Amino acid sequence: MIEEYEMAHLAAYNSAFCSIRAFLYAAGYVERSHACLITAVRHTEGDDPGVMNLANTFDKMRIAGHNVQYSGSQVS
Repeated sequence: MIEEYEMAHLAAYNSAFCSIRAFLYAAGYVERSHACLITAVRHTEGDDPGVMNLANTFDKMRIAGHNVQYSGSQVS
């Protein structure tokens, strides 16, 4: 059973995912996987430390969310 904080994490991740995907669609990119979003952001915005910080945070959320959904791990 997924706990409330795990559900909150998944909701936050999905929100971030949709935001990043919209950003890349606006730039003409089409997403093929969640991990590819991070690669595309790093490629297109690599010189912006603020964007890189957000991309790194999103990547950590992606990995934690994957662990929650597919292996039953809890978010720490």
